[in-house]
Amino acid sequence: MTAEKSRLITANQNNKVNVSGEVLLNERKNEFYKFESSIEIPRISVNGMSRDQKIVLSERICGILPEFLDNYSVIFDPKPAAETLYIHFAKKYKGRKLDFIHLFKIDFKFSGNPDSMIEKGDNFHYPSYRTDRFYYKSYLLPVYSSDDDISEFKTIPLFKEVSHKSESEGFFTYALFDDVDIEIYDKIIADSLGDFTFPVPQGIFRFIRYAYFTAAFALLDPFAHKLKEAVDFFEIIFIRLMKDNEVDFEFDSDNFSESLISKDGKMYFTESFISKFNEYIGRYSLVTGEDNLLLNSWKKIEIIH
Repeated sequence: MTAEKSRLITANQNNKVNVSGEVLLNERKNEFYKFESSIEIPRISVNGMSRDQKIVLSERICGILPEFLDNYSVIFDPKPAAETLYIHFAKKYKGRKLDFIHLFKIDFKFSGNPDSMIEKGDNFHYPSYRTDRFYYKSYLLPVYSSDDDISEFKTIPLFKEVSHKSESEGFFTYALFDDVDIEIYDKIIADSLGDFTFPVPQGIFRFIRYAYFTAAFALLDPFAHKLKEAVDFFEIIFIRLMKDNEVDFEFDSDNFSESLISKDGKMYFTESFISKFNEYIGRYSLVTGEDNLLLNSWKKIEIIH
């Protein structure tokens, strides 16, 4: 029997509300969710998490973040392959023209306070510990349409320089992440999105960035209703980015006439779309002055729900 590639998880029907918490950035600008309880993380092999550990931990995590992760699939083989100390959760979404994957991944390499340690690590295992935070990435990614297992998703590459053409499979991306200068592609994306007013400086946090060889929408609070709204916005943005970067893509512009206009062979956002997206992204703001933040060199992303 072929081993399953992913497994669907569901929240406890009696409790589908996230444990209350905050979205914070540490001194390295990595985002984490700090909540009002704690869970135990077992000792994990330095070679990576086992399938059984991913199943057990995913159920514990879903108990903390049911509003984010209910009816998501746990992907057993990490994407990318080097992320052996992560759990990758994924769910499919459909736009008007494009398909998307919401990828929510949590890093479990020990990085907490030593006082929270339960059992020390050794040459073969990281320590066991209790934690009240999850370091995570939450990406909405444009993907090729497919009925394959969700673990097989393939992103639509945004830049030809990091893509390769295969006669049988179309575009696919190189696996050597070290060969890619992320900052160059982040700047190209940022320059294309100059119409928008981001309330958090892009040097601190980018809501639309380069990841998985494409443009990704970094959604800090991926509630189901916000994801639907994010898909509606990001589909428009990604179509414009593809046109800016001459990605081969055919679509009926009349279907998006309320958001995109074509002029002199280029694509532009309409004023109404710019206004709506600025209102959407304006729900997020940066907080730095609270005592707890200053003490820990943290920043907080405050979110109006």
